Amino acid sequence: MKDKIEEAWLTFFDRVFYEIKKKVDRNYPVEEDGSGSPETLAIREAIVSFPCPLKIAEIKIDIENYPDIKGEICQIINYNLTRLGEKSLEYYGVIDSRDKEKLKQIIVKHFNLSEKGFDEFYKDFTYIGWTDDNRNFYTQFRTYNIKNNIERFISDFYSDLMGLMRYKLIDKFKKVIDYNRLFNLKSDPILSLEEFIKRNDIQGLLGLSFQDLQERVCNFQLIPSVPEHVKRVFDNAKKLFIFGYLNYQFFTISQHYAYLALESAIRHRYNLSLGKTAKITNPKGESIEISPSWMDIHIFSKRNKGWNPKKIEVNEKKFPYSIRCLLNWLVEKNIINKWERKQYDVGINMRNILSHLEFAPISFPKSSTIEIIANRINRLFYEQKVESEN
Repeated sequence: MKDKIEEAWLTFFDRVFYEIKKKVDRNYPVEEDGSGSPETLAIREAIVSFPCPLKIAEIKIDIENYPDIKGEICQIINYNLTRLGEKSLEYYGVIDSRDKEKLKQIIVKHFNLSEKGFDEFYKDFTYIGWTDDNRNFYTQFRTYNIKNNIERFISDFYSDLMGLMRYKLIDKFKKVIDYNRLFNLKSDPILSLEEFIKRNDIQGLLGLSFQDLQERVCNFQLIPSVPEHVKRVFDNAKKLFIFGYLNYQFFTISQHYAYLALESAIRHRYNLSLGKTAKITNPKGESIEISPSWMDIHIFSKRNKGWNPKKIEVNEKKFPYSIRCLLNWLVEKNIINKWERKQYDVGINMRNILSHLEFAPISFPKSSTIEIIANRINRLFYEQKVESEN
């Protein structure tokens, strides 16, 4: 009799694992050559490795004392993840929940729960989780009869696999090259702040204190009409300049962020001219409304066939599809003049140089760059003529 019951449960879980594998195959696709992220490949390999040894006991619930339980008979299942690929099942029969000692004996002995863990489980019968310190045994209890609700159980079990169990499975199956071990690479030393500063010795090199660096950039401010996101990028440039006290390379990164702030400002100045919505129209005359964001418009037009960014109109005007086109637009709208346009070109060229590196540049701590960028940004949002642009 027990053999037939175990065989029936094995058939039940054959169906469960089959459907789980289909879900993973659909939700974690790989490229045509079978490649994918290490995490995706690990999940797929882990799920393909199922089944695993199972233990199952059925608990007859006293539903008068546990009204949240939906079925009179519920199952507790234990998954042995140390032996993936092995198909076996041990069945421990039906135990009445009112016989606490018998239930406790079976659960503690065969389902990896401690006595304390069992007492917590017995309070409300809602235990789902790992049952050993090494996270090799996973125990489930569903508040319904899984035998009579297989589709629901498949869905719930898939959620468990992609939730609580996911990272354990990824750790077990993830294949990456450990370059540190392969080449015997040593970790950077962990230094105190004082040791870190002494190692860089910016004060000895330049004769500049931490306060000196702050004073160099403290007066470079953006006017109130500059959008908040532009201000955040610009503020990062100032902070990175100050952090050059900790590491000389931050002076170079500071300049990069200053030019990124300029690029952000140019795009936001265009966004400001669009108003609350942007109506984009393709060469076929098809139109759609989208958020008034240069980046959103550009991404939409690049990803959707028939919406070539070079050929669309936004609010019945040609879309400035590149940063150079945006600079031309600024001149056309008399926001900047032709001489100023050349200065903005220099800034964008520097942004490109610092964004697409072949060699690692080392910049002298020039606060003047940040000051120039502040003036360039403020120029874009000073004496706005938004109404006349629409």
